[in-house]
Amino acid sequence: MNETLFHIKNLSFAYDSQLVLEKIDFTFCKGDFWAIIGPNGGGKSTLIRLILGILKAKEGEIKFCQNFDTKHIGYVPQNTNENIHFPIQTQDVIKMGFLKPSIWGFRTNKAQERQIQEIMEKLDILHLSHKPLSKLSGGQRQKVLIARALINNPTLLVLDEPTSNVDSTSQKSIYKLLESLNANGQSILVISHDISVLLGYAKKVLYINKNAIPHTIPKLNLEFNSHICEVDILTHFANLLATNARDSKDSCITSESHHSHHQINTQNSPKTQQ
Repeated sequence: MNETLFHIKNLSFAYDSQLVLEKIDFTFCKGDFWAIIGPNGGGKSTLIRLILGILKAKEGEIKFCQNFDTKHIGYVPQNTNENIHFPIQTQDVIKMGFLKPSIWGFRTNKAQERQIQEIMEKLDILHLSHKPLSKLSGGQRQKVLIARALINNPTLLVLDEPTSNVDSTSQKSIYKLLESLNANGQSILVISHDISVLLGYAKKVLYINKNAIPHTIPKLNLEFNSHICEVDILTHFANLLATNARDSKDSCITSESHHSHHQINTQNSPKTQQ
């Protein structure tokens, strides 16, 4: 059995009087690649902020294993603070991952410079080292931000909507990169609205909807492909929640998304109509 990195138990959170998450139970193990999906406002980003320690839970707990805490998480946020028109080179953005600025700017030693070069080479962006951030495509910028998050060799890489502003080619390139990183042992947790694409790469899926009567279904077999509409997938999970509502006491659906045999009905999907 894989080592557990953290366990979430009976986790609830509210913004003022508005309940966003209720009694979430979720275990993340080393080497996992989880996709977090659900409708807008369902609590996906809130859950990530709770895991990162940015928010504090109303009830319940997030219990980290003995050798793991938030310092071991690399984070690629949904909305970054970088001004893409600011005159900064790509390699300097990556340096920010392990340095605090001084009056001399971002300074690195030789070992750190080698580390930057290695991570850029690994992500196939070494040729962009001296290129201004403003001159990069959306997909290239995302890879730079992923490199920055990886620079300290985090145990867990967390990404919030990493492909929200990129074209379909860059989208698949980013997910293939994440799949490759995971194959080499990197633990990954991703929130994305690009559901039909993401679920072709992630190993497991966590469905969250704050308004649904929650239910946990371990090892649910699903079949995903590039022609399935996101609406079909979300509807499928919502129907599962409704079907099992009477017996439910949890607040998420967990499932395996690879090597599956259960087919979602896509007959009326707008993506499959010719």
